[in-house]
Amino acid sequence: MHGDPLVAKRAAEQMLILEPDNVVAHVAISKTFADMSMWKDVETVWASMKKKRLVKEPGCSWINIKNEKHIFLSNDCRHRQKDLIDETLWTIYFGITKRPEGKVHDIKLVAILDTSIRRQCLHNNHNFIRMATCLLPISLVFLFSLLLSVSIAVPPASPVLCNSTTGACIVSNAYGVWGDRQVCSVPSVVYPTTEAELVAVVADASRHNLKLKVISGFSHSIPKLVCPSPTGSVLISTTKYAAGISVDPARRRVVADAGVGLRDLIDEVEAAGLSLPAAPYWEESASPGCSARARTAARGGVWAARCTKEGFAKVLDVDGGNPEVFNAVKVSLGLLGVISKVTLSLQPAFKRSITYDYRADDRFQDEFTELAKRHEFFDITWYPSQGKAVYRLDDREPINASGDGVNDFIGFQSNPTLTSMAVRATEKSLEESKNVKGKCAMASTVLAAKALVSNGLKNNNVIFTGYPVVGRQSRMQTSGSCLHSSARNPFSMCAWDSRIRGLFFYETTAMFSASKFRDFVLDVKKLRDLSPQRFCGVDIYTGFPIRFVKASDAYLGQPEDCVVVDFNYYRADDP
Repeated sequence: MHGDPLVAKRAAEQMLILEPDNVVAHVAISKTFADMSMWKDVETVWASMKKKRLVKEPGCSWINIKNEKHIFLSNDCRHRQKDLIDETLWTIYFGITKRPEGKVHDIKLVAILDTSIRRQCLHNNHNFIRMATCLLPISLVFLFSLLLSVSIAVPPASPVLCNSTTGACIVSNAYGVWGDRQVCSVPSVVYPTTEAELVAVVADASRHNLKLKVISGFSHSIPKLVCPSPTGSVLISTTKYAAGISVDPARRRVVADAGVGLRDLIDEVEAAGLSLPAAPYWEESASPGCSARARTAARGGVWAARCTKEGFAKVLDVDGGNPEVFNAVKVSLGLLGVISKVTLSLQPAFKRSITYDYRADDRFQDEFTELAKRHEFFDITWYPSQGKAVYRLDDREPINASGDGVNDFIGFQSNPTLTSMAVRATEKSLEESKNVKGKCAMASTVLAAKALVSNGLKNNNVIFTGYPVVGRQSRMQTSGSCLHSSARNPFSMCAWDSRIRGLFFYETTAMFSASKFRDFVLDVKKLRDLSPQRFCGVDIYTGFPIRFVKASDAYLGQPEDCVVVDFNYYRADDP
């Protein structure tokens, strides 16, 4: 619970009120308290379980080493190589936590590997251990193996991984796997650092009739839009083309290189006393994702003969004076050409007010369209199995409005690595055992926790104390704190990071006319009412996030008001 004991206790109370006899809830609370060294509270939870005669089913893990399977049960310290495992773990621990000056980081592993706990583990093979189970060190060995195999660099990995010997590269997304589970191989990747280098790459590709695709430094793409042909193609990464940000306060404009991340751009604009009028929720989007005016390097076949008459790339300054090309640039995001710079319009700095309103879901299909028109931004997250609709009311406030809030969206926060792995393991267990009631208990707990911490909103940048939460535009509309995880802490990262066995799910989107939204909701409700529990698997994640999209005459824009519905659901490991 973000390291705050008060929030942890409040969350525990709410979880136990909702599920007083749920073993999973008790264990989760115990682990949360243990993470913050709240050992008395850990003992209280286990004492409560003992009093209620709640018993946690023993867990089982195994690993194959040299064709021999090693099996570990929860509370089992009898493995013949236990001493070697312990010593290896201690060696790794001291190896990664020593500072140059000889001091040791104060991290949670100290509590887990406490000598008294190791001693207790040796003498209590058949009893539950309140502070830590013997399985934890074993799990940490597996965790260290995963981390060390990719180096201890916890911010998200590059979406492009290349073999230093063969030069062959593989392109992926933030989840580390595409929808079709097929590997995307790339014959070559180039990393231009200037516009001149970028133009040279495009010209060379045009001259040799090579296909081009572009990828940013951190790709969150769901479909394979960045995947080029396995032969006769070149992939351009804008990772190293991110040095230029120029703010013009007088004209209220900012010019940025295509590889500049949204957070860096926003912070530079904020320092000049200005604000971006709108931005994506995910702050590691590259600057072309917000483009209002683009300067584009185009190659053969994209911008017709005027760009590639002699087989070389040309640099086009594109703005509203040529709406057809400009609209194409705005929606292509590098798919129809290589965007090298963007110019964005700015506004005087302002604040934003956000409120999450939790309501019963009986009327939201009749209220959605009107509320969407009333607020600058309006979303609904629907949890069908829980009968809840969460309204997100999002409006501007003057810069002198009271409040210094921040939106640290819970889905984009860093999570303890073990927690992410445990959540995934729990979901897999529930799925494989077809435990629908367990999924529903998990969905209920997740929703209660989100409500308790307001989905990551914090008043005065500290803790959530009540609505509305008001803060500067730069800190309220865009978030993604897990992107900035410390490389010194190998125990915390984005929950979906592909380097660990964390969250792993399918992500699907549907779009249809706003006039059909009411009928859509009523049809889904009919299905829900037949068997509410069948929707718990969706509600474990984000339910149904619903967004209103206004009609636009932009190229590929929607000709009428539309509704976009997202939903995530369980995805099995590789078959």
